[in-house]
Amino acid sequence: MSVDGNVILTRYLFNLLYVRLSLLDALLIKDNLNEVLYWMSEYYYSGFNEECWEWCIIIAMDFYALSNPLFFYHVIKKYFKRNVTNKDDDNADGNNGSEKMLFNIGKSLFKKKYNCLIYNLLKQSVTRKVKIPGIRGRKPIYFKDYKDIIDDCVRSGYKDEKKVYYFIRCLYSINKGIGVNKESYENTIKNVASIIYNINSVDYINEKYNNEMELIINICEKFYSSKNQNIKCIRKLIKVFKLKGNGGISGSGELNKPKHIYNFEVKIIKRLLLINIIQMCIKNNEGIVGKEEIINEINITWKKDTSHVLSQEDYDFIMKYNDSKPVHYQKEVTYESGEKEIKNFTLKGCRLLIHNRPFKMKDSIKRYKLYRRSDWNGVKVGGTRIRPDLMEIKDNWHYYSSLSPIWKERYKKHDLDFDEEHKMFINHGKVSVEGKTSEDKYEDFMEDYGYDFQEMRMSELGCDLMFRIKRVMGNNEGRGQ
Repeated sequence: MSVDGNVILTRYLFNLLYVRLSLLDALLIKDNLNEVLYWMSEYYYSGFNEECWEWCIIIAMDFYALSNPLFFYHVIKKYFKRNVTNKDDDNADGNNGSEKMLFNIGKSLFKKKYNCLIYNLLKQSVTRKVKIPGIRGRKPIYFKDYKDIIDDCVRSGYKDEKKVYYFIRCLYSINKGIGVNKESYENTIKNVASIIYNINSVDYINEKYNNEMELIINICEKFYSSKNQNIKCIRKLIKVFKLKGNGGISGSGELNKPKHIYNFEVKIIKRLLLINIIQMCIKNNEGIVGKEEIINEINITWKKDTSHVLSQEDYDFIMKYNDSKPVHYQKEVTYESGEKEIKNFTLKGCRLLIHNRPFKMKDSIKRYKLYRRSDWNGVKVGGTRIRPDLMEIKDNWHYYSSLSPIWKERYKKHDLDFDEEHKMFINHGKVSVEGKTSEDKYEDFMEDYGYDFQEMRMSELGCDLMFRIKRVMGNNEGRGQ
């Protein structure tokens, strides 16, 4: 994860991208609940509160929502309640309530079964090209039901009528357990996923984009009925998510900037559309002998949601690593004379950093080839992307950490600013109102948060400070949906 192609370091100086992948990996491997809680807290308490919520919901949609639809609706409800203050609701007490709800969701995901179909369909959609046939001969009679919907969009400037009719044919075919024309059933489903994933891949949400998204939603609503649970959820989400800053004039009279397509609303609506289509395929193909392999092993649980709540032990574990203050402890020391003594010790600096890292990055995160925007894969210089290496990050950790909210606040507290171009502190030598020079401020900062990496062995730094995108992501640089 990055800002303008730069690495971001979290509160304990992990690469933020690796933290996200480690959280996903821990949820799917299901070896250790504490590992899930640790990576979630590392993400959340680094100041990325909203991003952590959204990442957990994306994980829930990609791996859990298909088989656990009622649990997913529960997660969405919690998301919209996260900032509600209500004395009668133990789960909605301001920021603390938001934390509890999120960590409860993390524990529930850890306990539940998952499948990878939605994730795999979205991943293949990055590079899959759908060959859309022309409209020839007599159209199927069911096209008449959608004529008015499509004509409205065509009149407003929409020009890809052929794709929409192909999409409708795919919906009718896969719900009968067959493919379109000579396409196999599996390939038809993959084509549907690619069409949804690539709905108007443009840089900004504009009138044209809204037309196509609304058109596809209207077609699905007509096909599955407006009473369909997922369609109802999409309509509610659109109402709640009514885009802020999406063109128009703001209250101050300034022109609002268009919102980037890489936003939470678009991501979850596309996923919900795909999840609904797959769920209905499974439902309509139940009992068919030799049911298609792509949906054969998926069981949908429509039972009442079962969620899990953090125990006090779980919460204590999270709080154990949520304090950057030095750790004081006692240890028995044996002298050469054989005499023993209990002595007081203090962990601070790099020793404290190592103490606050009970889990390390695993090689298994390289299996996740993400299909999102790849603006984190290096700074573009003269047409070539330059990826910062371990030594570059190590020598400039102050700068890379300043890109995360928690460290930005810490530097602000000590009145330290950065020269973005040279990645170094500015106002060097100037005297502040308190009579302190920037050297004094820096010394105060190091007293509180001093990490001297020269004291640490390379094995202690680990790959988490490194930025080897090729190692983790392969050569796939996904597009941003």
